[in-house]
Amino acid sequence: TPEKRFQEIVLDLKPDQATLVPVKEGEITSDHGFDLKQENKNLLQMIESFQKEKIRVSLFLEPIGEQIPLAKKYGADRIEFYT
Repeated sequence: TPEKRFQEIVLDLKPDQATLVPVKEGEITSDHGFDLKQENKNLLQMIESFQKEKIRVSLFLEPIGEQIPLAKKYGADRIEFYT
């Protein structure tokens, strides 16, 4: 899957930070941020795997205030808003 390939690349290259952006299949660029109100176990697992390797994680979110505490629960180090 594209998610798995992305995860493998990041874990292989070990950048200082990985910014995670939701992309639908066929999209060239994202037209939305994550909606963290919907539990996403794949996202949680990816965040954990990056942080184990000391890679900071930024999540691309919809600009909705209630998303901020949810990003913290997911373990994000940073957030960016889709506007």
